[in-house]
Amino acid sequence: MKRTYSNGKNKKIKFFKPFFISSIVGVLLLTGFYFIYSLNYQNHFLPNTEIYGIDISDKTVEQAAQILHLKLDQMNFKIIEKDQVLFSISSKELKLKKNYPELLNKLIKKQNPALWGVKTLAISESRKSNIENENLTVLLDQQSLQQFESKVKNELNQKRVAPKDAEIVLENGKYHLVKQIDGNTVNFTKLQKKIQSSIYNSNLKIYITEDDYQKPNIKDTDPNLKKQLNQIQTIQNTNIIYQVANVATIKIPSEIIISWINYDGNSVKLNSQDIYNYLANINKNYSTVGITRKFKTSDGANIQLNGGTYGRQINLEADYQKIKTNLLSGKSGEIKATTIGQGIENNNPNDLGKTYVEVSKAKQHEWVYVNGKLFLQTDIVTGKPTNNNDTPTGTFVIWNKQKNQHLKGLNDDGTKYDSFVSYWIPIDYTGVGLHDSPWQPKYGGDWYKEHGSHGCINNPPEVIAKFFDILPIGTPVIIY
Repeated sequence: MKRTYSNGKNKKIKFFKPFFISSIVGVLLLTGFYFIYSLNYQNHFLPNTEIYGIDISDKTVEQAAQILHLKLDQMNFKIIEKDQVLFSISSKELKLKKNYPELLNKLIKKQNPALWGVKTLAISESRKSNIENENLTVLLDQQSLQQFESKVKNELNQKRVAPKDAEIVLENGKYHLVKQIDGNTVNFTKLQKKIQSSIYNSNLKIYITEDDYQKPNIKDTDPNLKKQLNQIQTIQNTNIIYQVANVATIKIPSEIIISWINYDGNSVKLNSQDIYNYLANINKNYSTVGITRKFKTSDGANIQLNGGTYGRQINLEADYQKIKTNLLSGKSGEIKATTIGQGIENNNPNDLGKTYVEVSKAKQHEWVYVNGKLFLQTDIVTGKPTNNNDTPTGTFVIWNKQKNQHLKGLNDDGTKYDSFVSYWIPIDYTGVGLHDSPWQPKYGGDWYKEHGSHGCINNPPEVIAKFFDILPIGTPVIIY
């Protein structure tokens, strides 16, 4: 009997051929189905498509627009601060409308229908980023929006603390730095932009963030503020002792120094006029120029004299500069008063020394004393009493001496004069002095009433020549 054996390899081939053919057919069918189904997404949105958080998967433009319009009518925009709703307004109150069909048509044209399978398996994809780049027409009632914004603006900061800049203030007699106040008021201009952007882009939650709070412009770390404070502290911590000749030692009070500081929030200066006034007041109390003095005349009469140039006074300009320099540099210590003028520096204003010139207008006579003794006396001619030519009275001082000078001026009739003198001793600062007068034919008596000088004290040439070199600069001249 003859046996027949089968080949295993042939069996496998016979089995594989129908399986392979079936697989190919299956793949072709699936591929065909996939691409045929893709045609559906030419006018439907891909799976897992959201707009404004609303699922519009597998919806047509008309269907998606209807859903969005329904959602739009239910929108409620809220202004939120730290999880607390402060204000809200609904889309109905705003009469909000948007051209969703136009937007949706643009978006559906951008999608790739062949990706529907990928999108089906993917996590929901928001189209919001695309929407922001689209020119979406938004209609709303502007009056309603403005009323809402006005309400927010008027009520938002009512009970809040406004920010305040760090500043330098004067309190309790001292300048010091007050730190800034951060506050919690909201910058409405920034918030208003958020409100409008959120409404136009359907963002229902409008958050007030740290960036929305108003901030102080100047903080206590500001370098300019620190510099200004340092300047002020340098001045107010300076101690100055003002020494007025040998008659007064004055410690300038700190409150006075602080009052001189002129700070306007931007720069630190010293008030010149206040310092001048302070020094002028000291000068008024201690100056010996022009004060009332008691004097005993050569004939024994006790008189009082006012005015004149004799004495010492403070040089206000020089000492202002000294004080200013010391204050700005913070240099404490003693400042010696700068004095101008000629006179005895002591507490007795009646002490004129023992060398002086005495002039009596009434007697038209002059006495010259040197070291307490009468050196000489002479008749003189003083100023003519009319046309403001009278010789002034008071205690004056010889502040200069010159020889061979031309004295120039105007006569009573307006003509000019030019008088040459051999000896010229000025005693005030307006042109009054002692000099020789060779043109005078006589001295003493009533001659001065009609033939007097323009204010000077005319001396006989031979007499003034005797004391010109003897009297030093600074010698008092008493006229009464």
